[in-house]
Amino acid sequence: ASSAFPRRPCGALAAVVRCARRTGKRRYPSEKKRLDRRHKEQLRQTAPEEGGVAREAGFWRLSKLAVPASDDPGKDFLGVSPPLLQAIAKALKFPVASMLPEEAFSVIRKSFDARKVLNELI
Repeated sequence: ASSAFPRRPCGALAAVVRCARRTGKRRYPSEKKRLDRRHKEQLRQTAPEEGGVAREAGFWRLSKLAVPASDDPGKDFLGVSPPLLQAIAKALKFPVASMLPEEAFSVIRKSFDARKVLNELI
């Protein structure tokens, strides 16, 4: 009686199949739990002591800040202008824009959309 599957000759090596590590949304729930525990443990270890640097310290990337074209100093100006500071204060929900230090912010890239002009209320 022969089987339906072909037989491998004796002494032949079987192919080894290795799977890549699962990442992102494709992880198993147990993997996610293990990673969450590890991440929380790392955060606990790096928690600031009194007088230390807070965990939240770092860089924030703000995008889609609406600055009217009439108030903007131009595309070549990479400093923080007062209208840009007002837009940053609005995004951060900071009450007074003039109290924000300009040195704390830096402009990495400016882009303009010339296809549409925002209707500004006067």
